[in-house]
Amino acid sequence: MSLAKEKKTWIRFVMAAGQVQSPFPPIEKLARHENYDIWHFAMRTYLEHEELWQCVMGKEKDDKKTTRALAKIILSIGSVNYVHVQDISTRGGKLLIVRAINSLKINYQ
Repeated sequence: MSLAKEKKTWIRFVMAAGQVQSPFPPIEKLARHENYDIWHFAMRTYLEHEELWQCVMGKEKDDKKTTRALAKIILSIGSVNYVHVQDISTRGGKLLIVRAINSLKINYQ
């Protein structure tokens, strides 16, 4: 099943259930060092499922995928963590996600 078809099926299921949910899985937001390991595991699994993990590894050449991966990461962290990725996310470049993840890792692992 294609990703687009899978998303449409999921949206129909959610609407039929009478619930409105986020298109993102229920991953606990990164708060501080207390949940870094759990957050990292969940985000890696999610990004692998979305075929975006290569972006985190710095091996993806598609800038659109890299931007999507970074957006998903930023939306999965608490606002208290924005300070660690804000400058990185506005600079651009292929290694921005690697730098963002490393910044969070250094501060919280």
